[in-house]
Amino acid sequence: MLVLEKRMTVDESNKHIKFPFYVNGGAKRMEICFSFSPKNIQEKEYSKKLLYEGLKKYMPESKDIGNIDIDKYLPLKNLLTISLDAPSGKYAGAAHRHSESQKHIISEDFSSPGFFPIKIEEGEWTIVVTSFLAQQSGVCFYLSVDLLCE
Repeated sequence: MLVLEKRMTVDESNKHIKFPFYVNGGAKRMEICFSFSPKNIQEKEYSKKLLYEGLKKYMPESKDIGNIDIDKYLPLKNLLTISLDAPSGKYAGAAHRHSESQKHIISEDFSSPGFFPIKIEEGEWTIVVTSFLAQQSGVCFYLSVDLLCE
């Protein structure tokens, strides 16, 4: 149905990237497999820079930012999330998980946590991948969608 691998760059951080796919009639269940790597940001100096920027932004009143033991917050984590929209434009749910390997089931009778039970209707569906804090060298992800007629 849909299989893709992509490297998301730091320029795509905090952005929503849409991946539309078409579902023919007769499907009863959708299985979405999603994985990304690496989970931990490998670039220590870049991570420290991000932490200091965050502290300055969210703790502007603090005068001792330079004295904070920043290493205790390392390693920072990459996070990629997915959401799903049905052909009708209806929001079908999302998986904002820290696990770097995920499998989600969507059907009218049962859906994985974060997703609504929804009929697998014919038409164009969309998976949206959102990246947060992707490391400078990029984060690779794998996404597949399988349909079952059972």
